[in-house]
Amino acid sequence: MFYESGVVFTDPNFFEVFNFPLSKGNPRTAFSEPYSVVITKAIAQKYFGEQDPMGQILSFNDKAFKITGILKNTAHNSHFQFNLLASPMSRDHQSNWLRHDFYTYLLLQQSDSARELEAKLPDFIEAHTGELLKSGGFARYFLQPLTDIHLRSHLEGEMSENSDIRYVYLFLIIAFFVLILACVNFMNLSTARSATRSKEVGMRKVVGANRTQLIRQFMGESILLALLALFFAVALVEISLPAFNAFTQRELILDYTGNWHVVLTLLGVVLFAGLASGIYPALFLSAFQPVEILKSTLKRGLKTSSSRKTLVVFQFVISIILIIGTVVVYHQADYIRNKKLGFNKEQVIIMPYPGMQVAERYKSRLSGYANVLNTSTSSNIPGRQFPTSQFRSPVDGASQDGFEMNMIVVDRKFISTYGLELIEGRDFSKDILSDKDGELILNEAAMRHFGWTSCAGKEVENIWPQGGEVKVVYRGEVVGVVKDFHYQSLHHQIEPLIITTVEKWFEYFAIRIRSDDVAGTLGFLKTQWKEIAPNKPFDYFFLDDDYDKLYRAEEQIGTLFGLFSILAIFVASLGLFGLASFTAQLRIKEIGIRKVLGASVSNLVLMLSKEFALLVGIANLIAWPIAYYAMHRWLQDFAYRIDLEIWAFVLSGFLALFIALTTVSYQAWKVARTNPVDALRYE
Repeated sequence: MFYESGVVFTDPNFFEVFNFPLSKGNPRTAFSEPYSVVITKAIAQKYFGEQDPMGQILSFNDKAFKITGILKNTAHNSHFQFNLLASPMSRDHQSNWLRHDFYTYLLLQQSDSARELEAKLPDFIEAHTGELLKSGGFARYFLQPLTDIHLRSHLEGEMSENSDIRYVYLFLIIAFFVLILACVNFMNLSTARSATRSKEVGMRKVVGANRTQLIRQFMGESILLALLALFFAVALVEISLPAFNAFTQRELILDYTGNWHVVLTLLGVVLFAGLASGIYPALFLSAFQPVEILKSTLKRGLKTSSSRKTLVVFQFVISIILIIGTVVVYHQADYIRNKKLGFNKEQVIIMPYPGMQVAERYKSRLSGYANVLNTSTSSNIPGRQFPTSQFRSPVDGASQDGFEMNMIVVDRKFISTYGLELIEGRDFSKDILSDKDGELILNEAAMRHFGWTSCAGKEVENIWPQGGEVKVVYRGEVVGVVKDFHYQSLHHQIEPLIITTVEKWFEYFAIRIRSDDVAGTLGFLKTQWKEIAPNKPFDYFFLDDDYDKLYRAEEQIGTLFGLFSILAIFVASLGLFGLASFTAQLRIKEIGIRKVLGASVSNLVLMLSKEFALLVGIANLIAWPIAYYAMHRWLQDFAYRIDLEIWAFVLSGFLALFIALTTVSYQAWKVARTNPVDALRYE
């Protein structure tokens, strides 16, 4: 027996809507008979090896399913992944218009308008659910393009984990600005070292070359360099892609032959980089006049120092924004990791619920083991999606309207196992309860929602509107209140929660263990499990690892921000290094005269560095408000977040200044230590 994820129940129309290819079987008849299942090649290999699985039986959920088709393994870029497709769906799902725990796909004709169809849905809902919703509640249906789901859907309960188009745009923008930094470096150094090519320009003009020809030459050189850089970039991407996929837990590929958009995009980037970096130097160099070149080869370079300063400021604006972003993202991630959640997620092992008989026998086996502190069963665990239901409070024989609230079904040891704090009343007193004497515990948010100041003598009803009437599913006594705890991620405010023992459906089995000898404890748990349930796999995970996955995207963003910041600083520093070297060489005679007149090396280094320090200071003044706005917007995604403090901006500014001065000071120190005789021997 195995626990399998990716089991999807569907109706016979699946292959009329989707075109997942079958390597064996007929898609038209795959689900023509009840209890049919289509499996992937991976599942076929797992269960049947080299045997032909067609017509064989797979048993799950206490039902025997006949294999009627073999799927090719699901494409990596499908918006949902599955291993088994089984039919039929539950009849309750198909007949109940208010069930919303399944997915409906509509295949439209090319000429059909999704908006027109969506406009008809309110009347459609009224026709089928109007009577059911008369006593309260509402239902709203809307359409969503399938291609928007992965990057643009932020709905709860999607088929699989989604990403966010905003992060794609964010890193595209960052990559664009890093590319611009490299282009700026090219422009800076090309114009700064214009003297080295001024004679070439003069000679070409003397022998008849016009400005247009020179511009084409310089632009061609720039585009050729960008094209050479593309080959190196593609090689680096292919080398680093496996590590990047492992880090992001995605399966990204670059298909150069089968996807012409990729090739066109890369060529477009080359053209853009070549034009952006080469246009200004081409116009600048081609404007040289032969007469001016003979008079002074450096005059032009000096005249354009203000434009080079502007480009240096631009480079460090981008670098400082990225540094601030990295600091803020890491600070928020650290806040999330260390914030008190209101429950103890450490040293809790979670297993799939094995059924009542096995669970009770397993509990009795573990109760005498010193390293097992507690066990509990529940319908959900913190960090996973909680179901909702309608609850209300009976008041003086009359009934209020119901509230949609999250709920969790638990046993009597749930509170102690997860370390929740009771602030009023008591814990559950019984293990198995009947509907009549059921007990409920609320969180503080639920208390506030009902408008109560105390739970003493209070009751709550679970209701279901049906046919113009309100059906009371069960009534429970509120015996206690727990302090609000973050059973959802910190992106959300803590919502009202009903903790109930009335119903009896469980999904998870939790074991709290001591931190001593975890490996030994796991070995004991596995041994006991094999004795009690030899045919069921010993499958488990740690609650803290599972809960921390809620913030995996933020941690990845922090790491990527850091890498981009390092790259941006490195590119900016390379340009600054070259520019500082050129500037120092321009002033080498001035430096020689100052040394003859008694200036020290430290004085000369300070003189050469302060101009660049001023530029970094100006960059800080520009970058800070931009970074503040961007990070303030990003933090709005969290209901619980850090405050943007001035130290993050000051630290980033000083870091950029330190890197700039380190880069410049080395060149200044090297020039300042030269013998003044070498600079002045011809004066």
